[in-house]
Parts: sequence; structure tokens; C-alpha cells
Amino acid sequence: MQKLKFYWPVICSSCLSPLWLLAFTLLAVAQPVLAEPVKILPLGTWTAGLDGYVSYRYDLWFKLTDAGFDVDFVGNKKDPGGGVDMDKYPEYLTGFDRDHQGLEATLSSDMVGLATFLSAAHELDIVLLWAGPYDLLQQGAGGAISAKFAIPEIIEGIRKSNPGVTILLAECSHASPLEAAHVDALNGFIATIASEMETPESPVIVVDQVT
Repeated sequence: MQKLKFYWPVICSSCLSPLWLLAFTLLAVAQPVLAEPVKILPLGTWTAGLDGYVSYRYDLWFKLTDAGFDVDFVGNKKDPGGGVDMDKYPEYLTGFDRDHQGLEATLSSDMVGLATFLSAAHELDIVLLWAGPYDLLQQGAGGAISAKFAIPEIIEGIRKSNPGVTILLAECSHASPLEAAHVDALNGFIATIASEMETPESPVIVVDQVT
């Protein structure tokens, strides 16, 4: 299992993901050998954005394109819930690739079928997977258990049509109102899942969102 740590200031609960930094690192290696754009699927909890906020996707897109990378965000959605603050995101409708598969109020178990469908619909290079926080929010300690069983099925679904995909698997951050003990339990399961499911063809890299 690979694990990356990032020390990044937390601005708000919706900004907790440093996944875009990790994607940037991977693309620095992947881009020279790929003739086509790198297809990235942002998938999961707190990925869509809400009430004017677009999530990490906006910063990720411009970091990559400004560095000269050829990337393509994919997914069946384009906008966050509650609209977009155009003052904060002036290029939202012009230079930004809005495609994503962010999910609001969705349990990990409900992501399994969607992951399989998206894998068949897109030739995926990288998936930014964030699953489990809503399970904890709804079910507490039981949510950690349910996510433990659902996340491997999500990964298997992603790999069905894309066996060489790289999966960046986000830990759950200690965001209010989540109980710290439940978060730690889920992250322990996530570490085990990544270790057990990683293959040379399809790396599973854990993103440290706790430190």
C-alpha cells in the first residue's frame, strides 16, 4: 500500500481534500507516455460542492492545465447543489471542465452499481474516490463497518472495464460532526483495503487527510 501525506491548511469542511495535489503528482509521471488526455473521475462524498462552493475540482483543473497537462474530467454531473458563486469561480463556465460524479447524502453501498456503470462508460486512468463519511454521519460506528464492505466492491466495479486504473482512496477527515473514534475505525479499514487490493497494474494509494 502506498500512502501520501500532505500538510495543507484546512479552510472549510468542504475543502478538506488534497486529492488534487496527488493527482498532479501522478500525472507528472503518467502524461509523457499517454497519447490521449488523462481521464480523471472525481467520485464520491464532498466532491460535487454545495451552496456556491465547487470543491477541490476547480483548483485541480487549473493546476493541471496551467502546468501543461492534457486532462479530461469525466462523470455524468456538471454542477454542485445550490448553484455556484461566480465571483469565486470566474472561469466556471468557460475554462473549467465541469464533469464529475460528486455525490451528496450517498452511502458507500449505493455507490457500487454506479462505479460499475461509470467504468463501462469511460476509459478511466485515475479515480479520486472518497467514500465513507456519509456512512459515519448516518450510522456512526455501524457506518464504518458498512463502508468496510462496500469500498472493496466500489473498487472492483471501477476495475471491471478499466483494469489498469489508478485509484486514489481518500481517508475520512476529522470533520464535525463526525465522531473521531468512528473516523479512526473507518481509516483503519481503508488502510487495510488499500493494502489488500493494490496490484502492480492498478495501484491503490491512500490519501492522508488526517495529519
